Amino acid sequence: MLICLVILSGTQAKDIYELSESFYLKITVEFYKKSGPSQCHSCQKFGHGSSNCGNAPRCVKCTGLHSTSVCTKPRDHAPTCANCIGAHTAKFRGCPSYSEIAKNFTTKSSTLNNPPSSKYTHPSTVPQNNTTQPPGNLPTQHLDYANVTKNKPAVKTDKDVEKVELFADTYEYQFKSITDPAVPGVTTFTHSLRSSPQTVCYTSPGTVQQIINRIPKRKAPGADSITNTAIKLLPRKSVLHLTHIFNGCLRTGYFPKSWKHAIIITIPKPGKDHRHPVNYRPIALLSSLSKIFERVILAKLNAAIGPKIRNEQFAFRPQHSTTHQLVGLIYQLAANSNSKLRTAAVFLDVEKAFDRV
Repeated sequence: MLICLVILSGTQAKDIYELSESFYLKITVEFYKKSGPSQCHSCQKFGHGSSNCGNAPRCVKCTGLHSTSVCTKPRDHAPTCANCIGAHTAKFRGCPSYSEIAKNFTTKSSTLNNPPSSKYTHPSTVPQNNTTQPPGNLPTQHLDYANVTKNKPAVKTDKDVEKVELFADTYEYQFKSITDPAVPGVTTFTHSLRSSPQTVCYTSPGTVQQIINRIPKRKAPGADSITNTAIKLLPRKSVLHLTHIFNGCLRTGYFPKSWKHAIIITIPKPGKDHRHPVNYRPIALLSSLSKIFERVILAKLNAAIGPKIRNEQFAFRPQHSTTHQLVGLIYQLAANSNSKLRTAAVFLDVEKAFDRV
């Protein structure tokens, strides 16, 4: 616990290490020890902590693919480092791998004007006979939404291009469009709108202004770099012109292609192997104008098909959450139990279902 701070200058600075008492307390003044890069106690690698690790666990004593607590290696046997395969544990600070990374850590942390793209580097000396490397060896950087959406100048390299192409191939396969059978009611309603559009199908400047007032300010813009703050400052005449554009799109059934263009930001999923591109969650940064137009369309869809939605449908509906579904389920279970009836339930967990909608 810090009681007081004394700043000494000149030759008196070294005298502070000779103090043994302060405020009638026995004290010991030690030299400041510089800390090196952090080490994960799960995978034994450097540069991140175990709470944000997505790699497979590795034993600190025998480099096995298991946690240290379940290791069966005898104590009298020499340990094996998971980073340099030396005869010591992976947390030994005399490890050559740690010394190299600590030297790079000290050098890079002092370089403020030219920050590197990766804070730490990991040695590739881990034995490969116990694990199979997946295609696309991606780094295990842990980012959040606020940091990755900042407009920072980036320098592209060949390795970055390979990563982008790997993500592009993965998402191209993952987001394949599925042609569902046409629903007669939806087809009839769509044709009626296109053949004889009614006034109720259009929007008004007042409605557009209300949508603009409700959009949050601190959101990342899309490819057009138009922020929500700039849209909120539009004068009435500009809102009127924007309403004419929306009504023209509704009348012709057209959605501008530039509004479909999105900037994809990948966020690693916690607890997953981040060497696989499928274990990254894509975040799409769309144009703010397209979001306003989507809310205009959503209001028209809710007015047209809202009364026709079944009561069992809770997804993508306002004021309908998982909690309401659980309350209904518990109520039904209790009613069946009081009536001496058995209840059969089927639970489905569809992987990546939202990506195919």
